[in-house]
Amino acid sequence: MSHTPGPWTVSKTFGHDNGFRIFANGQYIGYFGDTDYETPGEINATLASAAPDLLAALESAVAQYGKPGGPWNFPSDPGGWLETAKKAIAKAKGNP
Repeated sequence: MSHTPGPWTVSKTFGHDNGFRIFANGQYIGYFGDTDYETPGEINATLASAAPDLLAALESAVAQYGKPGGPWNFPSDPGGWLETAKKAIAKAKGNP
């Protein structure tokens, strides 16, 4: 399993469901249903649409700050942000 690269966008649906559709590179990939504007469905859809950008930013931070000799040289960081970030990246890419 691999992640779907961005950009992702959100489009409000109209009609009986008033939900939110998510598109990746113009292709439909998911849906969050709701009955009102600014409800959890919209919030979830908006957050999901930011996922590729968040993943890229986290990967960049790990690459810049997590390498030996980097600005924050962590020879060992058990349970710290670097370990947590690497686990989150793996999970986002389908490798829990």
